[in-house]
Amino acid sequence: MTSGNTNEQCAVVPENWHESFIERLASVLKPVVYLELGLYHCDLFNRIIPHAQTLIGVDINEEAGTFMVQSEKTSFVYSTTDEFAESLRANPGIIDLLFIDANHSKDSVLKDFWNFFPFVASHGIILLHDTHPKNPTYSDAGYCGDAYLVAGELAKHADKIEFMTIPIHPGLTICRKRTSQLSWQQQTHDHNDVVPCKEPASHGVAAGRSVVNDPELLTSLKKACYTQHDVRAGWIGPGYPYTDVSEFKPLARWAALGAARLP
Repeated sequence: MTSGNTNEQCAVVPENWHESFIERLASVLKPVVYLELGLYHCDLFNRIIPHAQTLIGVDINEEAGTFMVQSEKTSFVYSTTDEFAESLRANPGIIDLLFIDANHSKDSVLKDFWNFFPFVASHGIILLHDTHPKNPTYSDAGYCGDAYLVAGELAKHADKIEFMTIPIHPGLTICRKRTSQLSWQQQTHDHNDVVPCKEPASHGVAAGRSVVNDPELLTSLKKACYTQHDVRAGWIGPGYPYTDVSEFKPLARWAALGAARLP
């Protein structure tokens, strides 16, 4: 029996193998909140819908939202990832499963990682795409970029995360946010609380803030997302015109999760 060669495996494995892998992972994890940065045609995003309670997709291409399956569970945010992260700092929520697949440069992936890291649940999962290009050609900016270099930076934060990369083109890195090996050994937070977290200042991440039990919270969250991200397009997703805040149900549910559990 011969050992497998990565390049030979790439020849027979479709480049979108990660979609089936992540869908299966989501079916096991059953995330309350799934966030995807970079949607393209929503091929993966739509496959996660049966497995998550609330799904949010962010893309700088307005057309990406037209591929999203319309559902009370789904929301499209026409925005840069930086802008959406800023909204979360103003109105925090918890993310159980995060897929980062926007700009594939090392700096951009790292910035997205640390911008959204404070909002990821304890023992939540962060997935990074395009982290194992099959040859130097595919490390060009038009393909996988230099996202594979992120691993060296993440390795410096082993006290906060553990991760591994599946070495099949184009690559998928799986990260778990944790300070203890077992989830029940660590004091965790629920879907109404963000654990304060300080990350490298170069990535501009503010300490996480708790969502307060404020009757105006839902309205402020919805208005923040509409006004900051969607005035340009006139809509935040299929069926959600930004002028009708009351209809923005997915993010409202996100902010409302566990409100009664605050101390």
